[in-house]
Amino acid sequence: TKNASPIISSAPAGVSHADFRDPFVFNESGSWYMMIGTGLRSGTARGGLFLYKALNDDFQQWTYQGTMLEGNPASDGTGDFWELPVYYNFGSKSILLINKLPNANALYWTGNFRNGKFVKDNGTPERLDVINQLLSPTIQQDKDGNLTAIGIIPDGVTSDKHKEQGWANIFSLPRVWTLVNNKIYQKPHP
Repeated sequence: TKNASPIISSAPAGVSHADFRDPFVFNESGSWYMMIGTGLRSGTARGGLFLYKALNDDFQQWTYQGTMLEGNPASDGTGDFWELPVYYNFGSKSILLINKLPNANALYWTGNFRNGKFVKDNGTPERLDVINQLLSPTIQQDKDGNLTAIGIIPDGVTSDKHKEQGWANIFSLPRVWTLVNNKIYQKPHP
């Protein structure tokens, strides 16, 4: 049943930011969390993820936990805004993927979620694709337990052309993700 009013309608009060969008909900160690993309604007403009924790299992009340991760564009190339985040725990390691702006690209880190923060293995993220061919992946396990991703492949035409066509971009073929030596390996879904 859809709620008549949003559960969380705006970013935390007093935090200087640009935009507030793209929630991703995940369960970690029996607790439910939600990260939301933003651009932090105190000091250097950088991407970030607001983190909320569910107070109960009906998902009606959430409490702000702070930022789960913040970028440093000068050293990590993660831009000044993050959208469409993805988190997945592979067992001993987790991944945190963001889509950075400007110059959209899917980037990810390996690491672990501890005390409301994502603790990265490396300062600089990995690119999901060598060239910009998959943005905004959505993940789900299939019936066989394969972590499957499908995303947007940019079509490289102008906004005017999108309006003329009546559509923009295309979806990728489904891909199976595995984590090998702290890197996401992708192959077409069988």
